[in-house]
Amino acid sequence: MVSKTKVEYCLQKKDFDYLLTLARKDKRVVRHIFRYLYSVDELVRKRAIEALGMVSSVIAERDTWSVRNILRQLLWSVTEESGGIGWSAPEAMAEIVKKCPEEFYDYGSIAVSYLDEELLRRSCLWAAGTLGELRPEFIKHVLPGIIKLLDNNDPTVRGYAARALLAVNTAGERLHHFKNDNAPVQVYEDGELRLRTVAELAGHIN
Repeated sequence: MVSKTKVEYCLQKKDFDYLLTLARKDKRVVRHIFRYLYSVDELVRKRAIEALGMVSSVIAERDTWSVRNILRQLLWSVTEESGGIGWSAPEAMAEIVKKCPEEFYDYGSIAVSYLDEELLRRSCLWAAGTLGELRPEFIKHVLPGIIKLLDNNDPTVRGYAARALLAVNTAGERLHHFKNDNAPVQVYEDGELRLRTVAELAGHIN
């Protein structure tokens, strides 16, 4: 029996391997992971996003329909009917597509299509960087919008936009101008939250 407490413990301890073991026994583990996509603890939330992608890939080996249902739930979570609670949905969709690009190819371009929604913008830009590195065609249709966001006052938006463009080797001249932009940006890397600068996300290594 998969419990919420057990899943929470795994997320806190970054024990993704055990979550995968649970998923092979009981796909209902997804239901508990899904709850943590809305956690106010950012580290737990980011780990839940990563875990959802990993667990979905295991489930998809035997049941792609269930994973498509997860993706549909994520889509619904950004609608007005849901109350717009799904501010992590773009990243979560991107993680699933990243793990199973062939099976869920059609969701790649959908995950990055919320740039105009302020509450979803950061998540959407992070998703764009993740998917652009995987397959540039996933974000081709939103590149003009991403380029415009390089001028945003929010350093996180600038940094995430730069990361996405760097992933697809686009707007190199614009990214060059960020070499002295040392505004701090919090990013999720290797299961942890770290501070980077906009310059670093634009490819400038000091």
